[in-house]
Amino acid sequence: MTTEQNVKQMELKCQQLLKKRNDLLTDIKAKNVEYSIVQNNVSVATMEYQELKDKQDELSAVLQDLITQLDEKKRELQLLEKDVQIAKLSHKSELESLERDHKLDVLVEQYLECDDFCTEFLKGLGAKVVKRDLAGNPVERKDVYDIFLEARERARKRITSTTMRYRRLPNVEGSATSGGGVQTGGKNPRVSEEMSL
Repeated sequence: MTTEQNVKQMELKCQQLLKKRNDLLTDIKAKNVEYSIVQNNVSVATMEYQELKDKQDELSAVLQDLITQLDEKKRELQLLEKDVQIAKLSHKSELESLERDHKLDVLVEQYLECDDFCTEFLKGLGAKVVKRDLAGNPVERKDVYDIFLEARERARKRITSTTMRYRRLPNVEGSATSGGGVQTGGKNPRVSEEMSL
């Protein structure tokens, strides 16, 4: 082969290599553009992911706060249910106590009505009881009415000590919600009059 042919072959190879190089550069530029697009897409996706993660964290905090509030409300509800049960029991015992008081008041009223009759009867009777010793000699003479008054005083003390265990004392502060009670300090004018006889 001559030098001229060698030169031509070399030129041809150079042109082919140059074309390959240009093609490769074009491919590299295209790949660089694609890579830049992919990189931009990754950046956008990363930003969106971060935003969603922040939103998720925020919603998780809100959810945790709501769960805490719900637990507090459940505790409040349980306390209210207990208060309602206590109020029901208290109301029931209050009603029972009022019913007992009413029954006692009716009995006292009936007793006083009978007592008036007995008192007048014994006053009018004017009989005397003679207390004697073992030998049969009279020691003391008492009116039946006086004996009746002593016995009634003993009975009154016994009834008062028994009923005071069951009757409610009045509220000292005078609260409107106390439900009242029986006032032990006041005097029934009829009873006072009877006791002074």
